[in-house]
Amino acid sequence: MSPASRPLRFCTVKDVADRLSVCERTILRAIKAGDLPAIRVGRQLRISEEALRDYLERRRSYQPLWGLSARIPCCPFKSLFYKLI
Repeated sequence: MSPASRPLRFCTVKDVADRLSVCERTILRAIKAGDLPAIRVGRQLRISEEALRDYLERRRSYQPLWGLSARIPCCPFKSLFYKLI
């Protein structure tokens, strides 16, 4: 099947956040910053599989200053949750 005839697939913000193991807020920040293109369907945002793939390719070369092993929670309750486990 050629790329032009392939059906478009879209994910919700929650789907993308779950796939990348990040908070939904992190995905929304990327959308708001213009780093991750999304479309609005009614009151919900949708991200195409192609846009997600392109976003991940662009981020692949990014190396954070604090190293790959550090994990900074984006949600204030996440760190509290990990302490309770």
